[in-house]
Amino acid sequence: MFSWIAFKLFLKKAWTWLKNYWYAPVVLVWTIVVWVFSRRNGEAALEVLATSKKSYEAQIGVLKKTHADEIGKRDKALAQYEDIVRTMEFEYAKRSEEISRDKKKKVKEYIKEFDNDPDGLAARLEERFGIRYKPDE
Repeated sequence: MFSWIAFKLFLKKAWTWLKNYWYAPVVLVWTIVVWVFSRRNGEAALEVLATSKKSYEAQIGVLKKTHADEIGKRDKALAQYEDIVRTMEFEYAKRSEEISRDKKKKVKEYIKEFDNDPDGLAARLEERFGIRYKPDE
């Protein structure tokens, strides 16, 4: 049967063993605690990882779409810019031609007007067109 003295002896031996090898029960208890919590939360952790992956893929998709939209807008703006520049160059060339013709006509008129007065012609051209005439001295 059960003897109080035998139980007391067992407790003393257990206490002595525990003082010398205290880390063994601590490791055992720690292992059990980790196993219990990880077994319960393992599925939840997998769900969290799956949700994180889906969120990541959705964010990457949005970034790719936004990037593609920005590239499209940039290309459209560049095309508009090129059209505007082409139109402006055409208009500039057209107006430049018209101005050149007008200037030539006016210069011819001034030459006829100041046929005998080269200094008056030079003064008029300088005044009207900003053309400076310096005769060789």
